[in-house]
Amino acid sequence: MIGRLLSRSLWLKRKSDYTEEFKRKSSTEPEAWIIKWAFGFTFVIVILWPVLTSCGQFSKGYFTFWAVISIAWGTVGSAVIIALPLMESWRTIQSVLNGMFTNDRVMEKLEDLNSKLNAFIIAMPEVERVYLLDRERSKKKEASESDQIVSSPNH
Repeated sequence: MIGRLLSRSLWLKRKSDYTEEFKRKSSTEPEAWIIKWAFGFTFVIVILWPVLTSCGQFSKGYFTFWAVISIAWGTVGSAVIIALPLMESWRTIQSVLNGMFTNDRVMEKLEDLNSKLNAFIIAMPEVERVYLLDRERSKKKEASESDQIVSSPNH
């Protein structure tokens, strides 16, 4: 009961710490940056660009110029949309791939556990006897279960 209360109070403290940190991070500085760039970009796209390009009919060279700009814009935008999430998540991706294609950490833990078990067996010979008896029992149990499956009329 005391453990639950202590755990709950620590969770509430961490939650309040996170809430305060979130409030600090969601200050007006990022908001001001977003507003500044949004209005600036809107001004360029809605007012400045049409004023600068109001030359009537486009010549072939002028059209080609804007076509190249739009293709470059789309290509760079696509590259950014693909690359940024990969760059932000690269450590996680590496960890997953490492876990998929290697099991070095698992093998290290198993070797560590094996050395600890060997230390027990060396220190107390009766532990080895109990281990071998338990292993023999589990083998017999598995064999009897597989015999029951084979001898059942449904198979």
